[in-house]
Formats: sequence, structure tokens, C-alpha cells
Amino acid sequence: PARANALSPEEEEQLRKFKESTDYRSLDDIWAAKDSSHHVPEKDFARFFDLNQESVDTLIPEGLAGDMAKELASMASGGKEPTSGRGDKWHEVTPLLTRPGVLIRADALNVINTLKHWKESKELNKEVGIAVDGFWGTGKSTLLNHVVHWARSSKDWLVVFVPAAGAWTNGDGLFDWETGYSGTLLQHNFCQKLFAPIVKANEEKLAQITLTPEKEDTGAVSQADTLLGVLMAGLQYRSQATLALTRFRKELCKVTQFPVLVVIDEHNFLNGFSDYNEYAKDYVRGKKVHCKNMPLPSAFSGFDLGKEMANGVMVTAAGRSGRCSHVALSEDVGQHKIKLPPLTPMETVAMMQYYYDNGYSENPPAAKVVDQLHFVTGGIPRILHRTAWHY
Repeated sequence: PARANALSPEEEEQLRKFKESTDYRSLDDIWAAKDSSHHVPEKDFARFFDLNQESVDTLIPEGLAGDMAKELASMASGGKEPTSGRGDKWHEVTPLLTRPGVLIRADALNVINTLKHWKESKELNKEVGIAVDGFWGTGKSTLLNHVVHWARSSKDWLVVFVPAAGAWTNGDGLFDWETGYSGTLLQHNFCQKLFAPIVKANEEKLAQITLTPEKEDTGAVSQADTLLGVLMAGLQYRSQATLALTRFRKELCKVTQFPVLVVIDEHNFLNGFSDYNEYAKDYVRGKKVHCKNMPLPSAFSGFDLGKEMANGVMVTAAGRSGRCSHVALSEDVGQHKIKLPPLTPMETVAMMQYYYDNGYSENPPAAKVVDQLHFVTGGIPRILHRTAWHY
């Protein structure tokens, strides 16, 4: 969109006064270091770090959690969000964006600094993890994207990232029954989709984790002598993908060479019934399949994995839209809990400047308008994004 004319004298005076307030930082100073592993509290709150397609391909090959990809795509296409999918093709239009980025929020840096402390003080074996909750649109998925970006940028962590756990339970995709048409539901294809980006992002570390082949079985998964070999066997042989998942989880709990971080969005979707149905004789549809009867969701449900890992923790978030939005996160004893608040006024200012710099909103963020937008959107990032395009 075309830029608006210069501010009126009255608006300039309002902006001057707003700049003098305690919660304001120069609008020319909204960018932090490009490397997310270098961000620090206080100095980088309410700033942005660069998020280009190259860094996402390298650091987050699983794809971005939540609606972040859709928002990036809509910013580059005049406010039109993708009508289907999760917006994974956002990079095809981002050349139109001046500078795609991610807002650095205090809660995200608090999570990151907590993980740093646990690793440096060798307390990962004593901790379970962190559970993030909050209303729809407050930025829980964005926080997870930030944490994964930081952890993989640091090159220290072995990171397992599940950006859309709800996809495992919504009744889509190929599946097999262990016996008949009921009982244990196997999702070999989803297992393979999980393995591929784990290998891409962690291949060097996985190859260094050696295993003792299991004597009772001669299959490729059981005979793998590295953790990488387990996943590669699951990728090569579809029928062994669920077996590879089981062994991967077991061996992940034993890893001590590297700190392990398991990050899961829509974690609460793994706690109840799925949208898959059992079938009785004559293909009569029966009851819904519970996630505990599905090896893939049950491998990551709750915080048992966080308790069992010798040198690792979990960071998960609840999904608050869709079929299981009402389901609570697991109340396992041990995990730390965060309820993500709305944006602060300073964060709203930074977001509006970011939108203006990228041509998504037409007018510069005059103080009186930003104050009104913060009020009408309640500081909910998702609502602010939809509203800013009309400003």
C-alpha cells in the first residue's frame, strides 16, 4: 500500500509525548540481533529478529507452529490469508515483505533463559518441562517457534519439534489396525513425517548416539546401531515406522551426550479421544479411538517423556482453537506452567511499526491510534494482525 502523508502537528506532538513515556522505545530500534541465540532480557524485549525462509528451512524444517506462516503470507499479499493449509508456502510471497520477523516477548526469553540455566547447572535430569497456556491468539505457538529457533541456532540441543500434534488425532491420513478393525491404531505415515525433519535438523547429533542392537529381533530397526539408524530404518520401511517410533522414544530417554528438548504444540489434543473410529463386523462404525490406543500420540502425551529423559525436558503449549480446544493440558506433577498474557503497550507499538515497515498497514503508528488499537484488540496478537491491515 502507498505510504500516508506526514503526521499532522497534533499527531507529531502526541507521538513526541508518547516517546517520552516509560514504556516506549525508538521506533527505529525494533530489530535485535539476527542470531536468536544472542538475545538478552530487557535489552531485546519488544524487538524483532529476522525470520527468512533459509533460516526456517534449516532450523525449523517441520514448518512453523500455529498461524505464523499464514500471517507472513497475508502480510505479503495484501491481507489475504491462505484459504487452506497452514500457510507453509509463505516464502513464495515473502520477497514482497521488507523484512519478515518474530516479536521477542518477555515470556519467550524467560523460557529460553530457564532452559539455559537448567543446562548449564546440569539440572535437566531433575526437571520435567514447561507448559504454556493462554487464550486463543495470544502467541503460544509463536513462543514455541522462537524457542525452537533459539535452541537449534545455539547448536547445543537435540530438538524434537511437533508443530501440529492435533493432526495426529483428527481422523485424516493413512492408518493400519494392529489386529482387525479395532484396538491399537498404527499411523506409520505420520511417524515417517515426524522422522524426516528430525533427521534433517539433527543428523550429526543422531549419528553420534550409538546403540546396542536388540538381540531378540533381526529387523532393521532393532539392529540399528545409532539413533540416526533407527529413524532411517523407519523412513525406509513403512511397516516398521511405528516400531522405530517406540525404539526412538526409549533410546531418547537414555541420551546424555546432548541436552534434549522436545517441543510440542497442541499438546492437549493428545490427551483424549481422537476422530478415528473403530469398526465392528460388517464395517459398522463403532466408538472413537482413544489416544492411549494410538502409539504415536501416546508416546508424547502428558509429561511422562519429560520425567523419563536422563538429560532432557519438554516445552509444550495448548491448542485453544478447534476440536480439543476445551481439553486441559496434563496436570503432571513437576512441569512449570506459564499463562501467556496479551501484548504490552510497548509490544503493540513495536508490532504496528513492524507492520508499517513491511507495507502491511498504510499509516505510521501514531500514538493515539496505537492506544486505540491496543484497547480494541485487547492486546491479542492474532486480532491485532487482522485489525492492522485496515489501519
